[in-house]
Amino acid sequence: MHVANILDSSYAPRPGEIVMFRAHNNFVHEIFERTVLTSASRRIVRRHADNRNAQAVYQELCTHAAFRKVTLSANKETVFQYYYVTTARLDHWHGMSYNFVQEHWLTHLQLLDTLTADKCRISSEGNDKLNFVLL
Repeated sequence: MHVANILDSSYAPRPGEIVMFRAHNNFVHEIFERTVLTSASRRIVRRHADNRNAQAVYQELCTHAAFRKVTLSANKETVFQYYYVTTARLDHWHGMSYNFVQEHWLTHLQLLDTLTADKCRISSEGNDKLNFVLL
């Protein structure tokens, strides 16, 4: 049996391996307690302090990391779309003004709307004046 088995969520020790598995679990949990630095990740480790379940800690840390990666990526895209919608200029467009508004700018506005919460949307109901000002 290897310590790496602790990082495998599907691994369950056989009857003769339970003592060693618990020792590995405690060892890996100690490593998490000493090395995990962010507050959200530390909460995950503390949540399992009583049962010393390093397998559960590792799975939750992986889930948290994947969520953070998706969230950060979405936030970058939201910031870019907001910047573009508020700074796009017609004089940089090579084509008809109508096409700029209908096919280009509104497409970016719709994309921004899909990335933001209902209450934060630029084009939500009641923000028609703001849309006109942005145009």
